[in-house]
This record gives sequence, structure tokens and C-alpha cells, in this order.
Amino acid sequence: MTGLEYTHTELPTIEQLQKMRQLPGGLGWEYIEANHLAATPEQRDNYHEVLLIPRLQRQLREINPDANGQPWLDERRINQAINQLQNLGPGKLMEKNETLTKLLLTGVKVEGLTGKQITINLIDFDHPERNDFLAISQFRIDPPGVKGPKGHYRPDIILFVNGIPLVVIECKAPGADMLKSGIQDLLTYSNQRHSQQPEGIERLFHYNQLMISCTSGRAVVGTVGSQPKHYLEWKDTSPFDSNFIAQVCSQNFSVDLSAEAPTTNEDLIDISGLNRRQQLIAGMLHPANLLDILRHYILFTTKHNRRIKIVPRYQQFRGVSKAVERLLHGKTKTEHGSQDQRGGIIWHYQGSGKSLDMVFILRKLRTIPQLQQFKAVIVTDRTDLEDQLSETATLSGQTLQVAQNIKDLAKKLRQTGPGIVFGMVQKFNKINEPKEYADIDELNNALNSSADILLLIDEAHRSHNKTLHAYLSAALPNCAKIGFTGTPIISAQKKKTAEIFANDENPYIDIYSIRDSQKDNVTVPIFYEGLETMGAVKGATTLDQLFEVLFQDSTAEERAAIKSKYAGKRNVLNAKELMRAKARHILRHYVTRIMPDKFKAQVAASDRQACVLYQEYLTAAKTELIQELESKAVILQSLTLESAPAEYRTLVQAYSYLDTIKRLEFAAIISANSKQDPQAWKQWTDENNHTTYKNRFWKNLDEDGLAFLIVNNKLLVGFDAPLEQVLYVDRSLVEHDLLQAIARTNRTAEGKDYGLIVDYYGIDIAAAMSVYDQEDVDGAWFDIQEELPKLDETHRLVMNFWQERNLNIDDDKEACVNILNHDERSRAEFYQLLREFLQAMDAFLPRPQALRYLKDAKKLGELKKLVDDIFRDERPEDAKEKVQALIDEHIQSQGINLKVPPVNILDLDFEQRVQQRHSIQTRAAEMEHAIRYHIRTHLDDDPVYYRNLSDKLEEILQRFGDNWDAIATEFLTLAQKVRAEQTEVSENQPSARIRPFFNLLIDTLQSPAPEISTQLQNFTTELVDFIYNQSHLIGFWNDLVARDNLRKQIWLKLEDLNLFPDSKLDDLADQITQLAERHDANRGR
Repeated sequence: MTGLEYTHTELPTIEQLQKMRQLPGGLGWEYIEANHLAATPEQRDNYHEVLLIPRLQRQLREINPDANGQPWLDERRINQAINQLQNLGPGKLMEKNETLTKLLLTGVKVEGLTGKQITINLIDFDHPERNDFLAISQFRIDPPGVKGPKGHYRPDIILFVNGIPLVVIECKAPGADMLKSGIQDLLTYSNQRHSQQPEGIERLFHYNQLMISCTSGRAVVGTVGSQPKHYLEWKDTSPFDSNFIAQVCSQNFSVDLSAEAPTTNEDLIDISGLNRRQQLIAGMLHPANLLDILRHYILFTTKHNRRIKIVPRYQQFRGVSKAVERLLHGKTKTEHGSQDQRGGIIWHYQGSGKSLDMVFILRKLRTIPQLQQFKAVIVTDRTDLEDQLSETATLSGQTLQVAQNIKDLAKKLRQTGPGIVFGMVQKFNKINEPKEYADIDELNNALNSSADILLLIDEAHRSHNKTLHAYLSAALPNCAKIGFTGTPIISAQKKKTAEIFANDENPYIDIYSIRDSQKDNVTVPIFYEGLETMGAVKGATTLDQLFEVLFQDSTAEERAAIKSKYAGKRNVLNAKELMRAKARHILRHYVTRIMPDKFKAQVAASDRQACVLYQEYLTAAKTELIQELESKAVILQSLTLESAPAEYRTLVQAYSYLDTIKRLEFAAIISANSKQDPQAWKQWTDENNHTTYKNRFWKNLDEDGLAFLIVNNKLLVGFDAPLEQVLYVDRSLVEHDLLQAIARTNRTAEGKDYGLIVDYYGIDIAAAMSVYDQEDVDGAWFDIQEELPKLDETHRLVMNFWQERNLNIDDDKEACVNILNHDERSRAEFYQLLREFLQAMDAFLPRPQALRYLKDAKKLGELKKLVDDIFRDERPEDAKEKVQALIDEHIQSQGINLKVPPVNILDLDFEQRVQQRHSIQTRAAEMEHAIRYHIRTHLDDDPVYYRNLSDKLEEILQRFGDNWDAIATEFLTLAQKVRAEQTEVSENQPSARIRPFFNLLIDTLQSPAPEISTQLQNFTTELVDFIYNQSHLIGFWNDLVARDNLRKQIWLKLEDLNLFPDSKLDDLADQITQLAERHDANRGR
């Protein structure tokens, strides 16, 4: 094999997998090239098989010995086990994958020697060295109904454990967007692209645990159900030393990557010299690590009514491994003399998955013999953890014990022996009330003095100084304690925290900081915007002080009317009127800056009543805005954002989204106090309603108009809503509460580059952050005003791109297009610079600072549109919807109809539209890519014809070089020929209906004599009629038996024709069957 994909990615990956035997433990991967692995009885019966049955049979005997260590499984029992793997029952891919994963973990049932059912293991997790680890490259797999060398798939590398395919690796050449290309291939293989017709080799992924896309220097991992945005890097080699890994990787590679790899910015390396691909292979695919991940870190859960599969992130694997090491090797309180040394703090920033760390730790406790006797006690406020912990208990043959109250907790703590005790903080939050004293006193004495107890405390910074923790420490005096926090520990409390959870020297078990999560794209950065930065006076209470900010987009007449209305209250503004003004400002800020990109918002209010009032006032503000937009529609339609007076800019932008504004809804979510709450508050206090509101809030704005949740304390901690981009703060927040609250906006979502905090209260951010060590809160937030230089810089860089080429985007539009058409490197550089500039624009629009760059943004966006049309680029736009709407408006003003697709060679006005390009180079490029697009979109309809057409196109380019006049002439002739062939049929040519099948047969015979061609044309007509008569029923192609019978009939007809050698019949029957299915799909069956 040759090519950069093989030499720079696939081959180095294979070699690193083989070299793993040099690492401690001696485990590595055997390697076989698929060319040496035909479908033979020694490996598998046919190319449809994805299990290596002979290997699996051998391994089941070896890893399931009897009490004397001797093999005992006979062929019948082994076949019983394999039959369970092959027949997973009904269900879709995710359901079958979950069923199979459970079988891998728990084993399968077969009949024992005494006749009773016993469990046999598919993988020996306790003795990794007993398993068979095999890597196969280019492993051929035929989809259902396909036989012969055409139509099959060959994933680049598949990793088998005991003959079961657990990992699929897709290797790509270095280059921009190649990781995405690899992910798309994986989604195709696994039939997860939601195409109209089934595709790929889905059966392979019933067994899959990891799906990896890699290039020479990068790699990302996902699993079944993962969307492209969920594929993440693995930046750690734990438990192996990265320097030693680097040394192993540098030995005797078949190709010098540093010398031969194309220069890209993707080969990111760590201090040891390992790139991201090498790190992932070492950290995830070492046989011991892979089995560890499968056994302890892979979970299935339900989120937003959808079943999902979770693979760990590298910091979770690293942190949990470190925690287990402390439990195994740290000193108990008795051994140390004063303090237990087995615990500590795991600080993993919010949004990085720290809550699952507890589940992973518990799963490891139940499989490590030295820790199986531990009782685990979990204290958290995450209700969603209960299901995961229950599944963990079930895997180990235990039952999760849920404490209902303090008295019940004390009872469960007294019990000796292993177990899992789960307590919700919410159920214990009244321990300071007098009536609870009797119960809490039960915890004030040693209830269980065993050292085999692990106390896991979620959000340790909030719990460990409170009464409950103090009592738990008294009740479990010798336990090990591990605290979890999503925020750093306050400087003054670090020493006390260390005393509680570990020793002074090393209180942290693992740290995954704010900056780490942002670098990994696990969270987005958070911008802070305070009212004081827009002209308000912090702590202001008078109308004059807040007037310019809250009513800055009103006309002079409207401002005068408002001032007149409140002339008698000029000293102190009534609180409700102030809230109305803030609600009005919040809504207009949201409508112009957040809503266009389809994200949602929270409001943090000072108390429960304020939440209810904000819901009322935001609803009223919406009605007011709609009325104003409709009453001024004529004026607004005549203005653009640049030409509008300052007081009209908000309305001009909002008018474009009037229909969306009308659908906006607002909900308050507050706790209930049944004795005092007005009846009208029930809709906001009812827990069932809360669940409904949250479910609606998680939906896309196009699908559900609930755009605002208004809260006091609820949902400011532990509420994950990726679509939330902005938090409007109108209450005091300090220290951990502040960090927790602002992190509601840091979750990643498609098209979301940042979260935003808008401060209406006047939080002293500097003072709030001063209680932490500076390095701990680095990256927690960024003042949006301090980001303005980034906008200036990204604008300068993208304009310099053209200045360095002596081109002006105003005067040299065609020349600019030509450079991007014919220089792939320049095109990639321009697209990257433009993407960064437009992202910066999105953060600032519609502020005046961004308006000065809007003209250039529109012209640059138009330039990209022209190039994209030529290349038929179907990738998402680089600009967010807020910016893209302005670019589209400009493009349409230039006479370009966005709804008209790029020119098609079959269009009657093809030549006329091409001639509108002023440059001969641009005309040639337009025609070249129109023909390429036509070939690409129709190749499966008539493979022989379109392959020949592609060859003709390449021949023209090669023959005429840079002679653009000649190329343009030849392309035009070729396009005219294609159009004529598509619309005209001569007497001697077959009809369009049978032409693709006829071309396939003619191509197989290689220019037969005229009389043979006539015979073939008659045969093809009869064959196509037969195929359509057989397959006309809806659902025919999903019936594998019927499909295979049709293929056999086609094979017999070809044999009866006696024109084709027997060696070609299988291949030809396959291709005709696939072609028939394709044409049937095109007819909408």
C-alpha cells in the first residue's frame, strides 16, 4: 500500500500497537494484514462474518478452565455461547450494542456439567495476559446481500479481543478537516448518518466499544451514538510514563514522520514529544488499558429521553486511577497514627464530567479484590446519579441502599460489610432544625469504626464545612474520604480541606483546570459584561443613573415621556419599575445578541418573588417589543444596521426575527413554600412543571420557544443545558456560588463559541475572585471589553491576506476568486482567517465596535460564497446566524439569489450563466466543478458512464495545462455533450431506463462487436423489466432473503446468456443488484 494515509498514519499506528509489548506487563497486539486473512475455515466462514469464530472458540476454552485449571467447554457449549453473541434479538444499533456490552462484562449462560446454567466469560478481565489481542488492517466486510469483490467495506484497522471486534480505527492523511472525514466514514460504516437507505456494515458495530478517527498527528475517539462534536482527544498515557512511550515510538519506524509529513498545524505534541495520535494509542489502546476502560468506564444512560453511550475522558481515567492507587497503597488512620492518607480532592472543572468519576471509582471497587470489602457512602445532590449507581451495584451483585432521611442513613451506616449507601443532600437539609436534633445526634457517635469505608462527597467545597460532614466524620472515624469539586478551593480553606481529606503535602488527587477544559473544547470560554461598562453607575438606584443604559435604544421623544412619567420619583426608583426596565433591557439584549444564533438564557433573580416578577415583566416586554416592531414596520424595512440611527439599531435587527420573538416564552422555577405561596405561583413551584420546563429548555429554539428560565437558587448548580449561552445576573453571587452559576453557560453546543454573563447587579468580580489563588481561576471568565483587540487583530490578519497578494477585495473580486480556486493551501488559510474574524464579530455585534468592520465582513463573506458555489461546498457556514444574516443580506443586494443553487450542467442556461464570470480562469473553474459535482452526485446511478466522464475531465486538465482558453472550450463542449446525452436518445442507443445496466454489461465485455451490442441491448431490456417486476413491492430491498433470491436469478440469466466468463458472474450479479436498488430508491420506493 502507498499514499500518505498509509505511510504517515496507518503504518505508524500499526507499528505502535505492535511495540506495546515493550511496555511494563509485556502485553501487545498481534498484527495481520487482511490480504493474508481470506474467508477460510481457519478464520471465518465468509466475508459477512465480523466475529473471528475459530479464535473465539479457542479463547473461550482457554479463559474458562475448570477448578483444576483444565479446559472443559465442549463444542456444543461453546456454540451456545457464540450463538448468544450472534443473535442479539430485535432492536436498533444502540440497543444491540448495549446488550452485547453487558454480555462482555457479565458473561453468557451455558449449561454446566451438572445441567445447571453457569456463566462463562467472553473476556478474562482479571488476567489480561490470557486474552488474545489481534489488530487487522483492511479487514474486508460485505454488507447484507452483497457477494463478490464489489460493494464491500474495509475499515483501516480493527482491534479484536478474543476474536470480538471492539475497536475500529479510521486513518486519514494529514490535512485540514481530515479528522472530520474519518468520523464521517465511521458514521457511514455504522449506518449512523440517518440516510434514507441502510448503508455500511452496522453488524460490526454491535460489538464496538471505541470508534477512532486519526491522522498522522491527531486522533479523536467516540463510540456508538456519538455525534462528530462528541469525538474528543485523549491527552494522557497513564499509567505509562510518556517519556518512555516516546522512546518506544521513536524506534525503527518505517517512515520518518518529521521529515516526510506535510507541514500542518495539526501535529500538536506534548513535552515528551508525543503527538495526539500517539498519546491516544498509548493511553486507550494498550491492552490492559482497553480492558480497564471497557470494564469500568463505559456507561449507558438516558438523557433527554434518548439512550446514549458514554466513554471516559482522559482526565476521568487518570483521576480515578490515581484515586484507586491511594486507596490501595495509602495508610489508614491507624497505620499513620493521626490521619487517614488514602483520600484527597479530585478537582475536575464543571462540565468535564466529574460526577461520573464517583461511578467509575465504585465500579473499580467492586472488581479489585483488595477493595471489594469496602462500604461506599456517597453524599451528593445529583439525582441523576442514582440510576448509574444502581446499575453499578447490580454488576457486583449488590443493591443500592438509598437513605431516605438522617435516621435511615444512621441505620445503614451501622451495618457491617460491603455495600453502597447513597444519600441526597436535599433529604438532609433540615438537620439544624430543632425537631431534627434527635435524629442527627445518632450520627454524633461512632456508628462504624471500620477502615474499609470510603466516603465520597460531591461538591466538597459546599459540604465539608457544614454540619452534615462533621457528623459523618464522627460516625465513620476511620473511613477514607474523597471529595469532588468542580471549582477550586478558596485559598484560606486549602489547609483545612487538606486536613479533612488527605495530608498537607498532596491534598489533590487530580486536577483538570478551567484552562484544561477550554483547551480540550470540553467547555467554552465565558465572557463577562457588566452594566457599568455600558455607562451605568454600579449600585445605582435612581432613574437618572440607569436611564442611559436601560433606555438607550429609545427615541428622544420616548425618553422624554418616560422621564415625565417618573418625575415625582426621581430620587429613588420604585423597585418594580426598576425590574421592568431591566426586563425590557434583558429581552432586547437577548433578541439582538443571543436569539439570532438560536441559543437560550437564564435569569438569576434575588429571591422567589423576583423570579415571578421577572417572568411577568419579560412577558410584558415581549408584547411591547412586538407592538413597537409592527407599528414601525415601514420605517424599519427601509433601514440597514449600518444606516440606522443609534436608537433604531435594536429594532432594525429585531425586526428580521419578528416571528421568532412572537414564539418566545418565559418560565420561573422556584422552590415551594406551601404555607405562604400565592395560588398563582403553583405553576412555578410544581415539581412536575419544573421537569417539563427543563425538558423544553433543552430543545432547539426552532422546536420550542421556551427561551428563558428564571431562577433564584435552583438550576444554578448541576444543571447542564448546552443551548444556554447567557446568564443574566440580578442577585448577589460570591465565591463558589459565583463560579458554579456562571458555569451554566460553559457547555459546548454546535455553533457556540462562548458563554456570556450579563451583570445587572454590580458584582465585584475582582473581589469575588481574590479569595482564590490566581492560577486556580485562570480562564474562569474574560471581560468582553478586553476581547476587543482580538476583533481588531482577526480583521487585520484576514485583510492582510489579500494585501500580501496585492489584491483588493473591492476592485479585484475575480482575481481573488481565481487564487482561491486554484491554490488549495491559500483557500484553506483564507477560510481559517475568515472563520476567526467572523467568530470575533459574533461576540460583539451589534455593538458599535463591530459595526465598523461590518462592511468588510459582508464582502469577505460574499467572496467565500462565490468560491463555495464554484466548488459546490456543502460544509456549514463559518459565520454564526447573527452575522450570516447580515452577509446574506449584502449578497442579495449584489444580485446573487441565495435560493438559486449553483449552476448545473443540465440547466438550459448553463452557458449563459457561466459567461457571466468575467475571468476565463473563473469560467473554466466554474465548469470544471459543475462537471465534478454532476459526476459525484450521479456516480452510483450509472457507474460506467460517470467513470468515463471523470477520465475525460482529467485528460483535458492534463493535456492543456495552464491554457485556460482551451480548457474552457473543452469543458463547454464536454458539458454540452453530457446534456445532449441526458436529453436525447438515438435509435441505436438504449433508453435512459436501461442505459446504466447496458453500460455495465458493455464495459464488462470491453467493446464487443455490433451484433453482440444489439443482443445485449435486447437482453438488458428484458432483464430490467424482470428486476422491476420482482422488486416493485414496498420494503423489498429490506428483505434480505428476497434480495438474495433476486441476485441468484440475475446470475442464472447472465449464465444463460453465455457471453460472460464464469469468473465474472458473481461480481456482475452483485453490481446489477446494487444498481437496481439504487434506481428503485431514486424512484422513491
